[in-house]
Amino acid sequence: MRDAAGKEFEADFGMLAKPSRFSHTSSPHLIIGECKSFNRFEKRDFARADEAANLFPGAILCFCTFNEALETEEIKGLTKLAKQGRKRMDVGKRMNPVLILTARELFSEFKMSDFYSLYGDKADYARGVYMRDDMQELCEFTQQIYLGMPSYREWLEEKRRKKAARLAAKSQATLTN
Repeated sequence: MRDAAGKEFEADFGMLAKPSRFSHTSSPHLIIGECKSFNRFEKRDFARADEAANLFPGAILCFCTFNEALETEEIKGLTKLAKQGRKRMDVGKRMNPVLILTARELFSEFKMSDFYSLYGDKADYARGVYMRDDMQELCEFTQQIYLGMPSYREWLEEKRRKKAARLAAKSQATLTN
């Protein structure tokens, strides 16, 4: 793709997805993706995703791989993007949620009985996520599974707690001066 100034941007795929009836948004989701067969995601892939995030605020950044697991460097790069993408853009929408699809999701038929073999102790949560069909919730779920990130609610609460502690420390410093 090229913008009006002629600057090029490349992605492996892009698509629009209709939000589910359970979604917090009513506009279609723009999904921009990077695909790997059995290769690994590299710094240039994360740089392209970062560029996509800047060009398309609100787009979901999807990373698909036939590999069963992510390597440490991939987890670091994806975690950085996922943290940036969790910022709120608008009511009900995050800046650039990150969706991670591995061989587990790409080759599964998602029969109700399969969730335990696929996700173990997170099977009930996974079943609910897939049944509600909410794209942002699916992004959050894959971030928890593959990146070890806390849920969005837990992450937001931690941010609030830190902000409250900073404000309390600032007030205390003002009172003692």
